[in-house]
Amino acid sequence: MDKFVSKYSHASISRTQGHNDSDVSSEDEDDLLQQLEDELEDSEFNQKYRESRLDQLNKTLNTIKTNVKDNEYGFMTNLLSEDQVFQNTQQNKFTVLMFYIKSFKKCEIMQSKLEILAQKHLTTKFIKINAEDAPFLVTRLKVKVLPCVMLYINGVEANRIVGFDKLNYNEKNDDFTIESLEQFLMNNGVIERKATNYQRVMKKVEQSDDESDLDL
Repeated sequence: MDKFVSKYSHASISRTQGHNDSDVSSEDEDDLLQQLEDELEDSEFNQKYRESRLDQLNKTLNTIKTNVKDNEYGFMTNLLSEDQVFQNTQQNKFTVLMFYIKSFKKCEIMQSKLEILAQKHLTTKFIKINAEDAPFLVTRLKVKVLPCVMLYINGVEANRIVGFDKLNYNEKNDDFTIESLEQFLMNNGVIERKATNYQRVMKKVEQSDDESDLDL
């Protein structure tokens, strides 16, 4: 089922951004549901299981549709006040919050990967706030090392990442894999599945960065 959700998420974001991606734009919700139904029909699963899987997919796609329509998901939102942090963590079921400081390399690395995950996981809200704009929260939440990524489920902290701790950190490159970050988020319940095609997304990001450099 994950590949169907991934394709639908990609199509939703592409339409929102006005892109014409031939790989996904022709796929609508009915097509995806029919594909999954055909796949389950050809297998040995019983009727009850098929209905359960289709119902689960329906609910996920409806959630994605609502989130993208409201223009609140699919990217990482920069918040400007502590009140906005409280509102977002309380109002959304799954929230990923990053505290950062501008021009800090480790924060830039973490942000770039979270922005990609935000495009892939449209049932989770990804937000960030400059630590200098949130002195009360920094003190209250005991944020001492940046970047600090906090995971919330229904307004309750589920876990946090301090620096690059708990990830597949490569000390030589001072980096970590986006897959290890995704796995950590999934293990702690703030995302519901593994996504696909990260290599393609990373290439698009690199190409975009190269084009920006040329513009300069």
